[in-house]
Amino acid sequence: MSRRALSTIVFAAGIGFTAACLYNVFGDNAAVVEDAKTVACGDLGPTCTVKTSYMTRTPFGQTFQMHTQKRSVTVSCRRAAIFVGPWSCGL
Repeated sequence: MSRRALSTIVFAAGIGFTAACLYNVFGDNAAVVEDAKTVACGDLGPTCTVKTSYMTRTPFGQTFQMHTQKRSVTVSCRRAAIFVGPWSCGL
């Protein structure tokens, strides 16, 4: 492999990495917020209301401080493969 080809591959990988980071931080996260609310409610049922007091978004995940009628929790959401894949949330 020539030096120019290697340089092009590294450049393209850097652009892809940057695009994935930007998408994770600035992309639409409505579905992630809904998943986080579901986790925060736990077994409180359909009448559960959630208020978000704090949210952090990084290229690696999202963290929410949420308050329900009975508890306050910190919910962390991460992608399956760091920058890509489905989101999963947990306490």
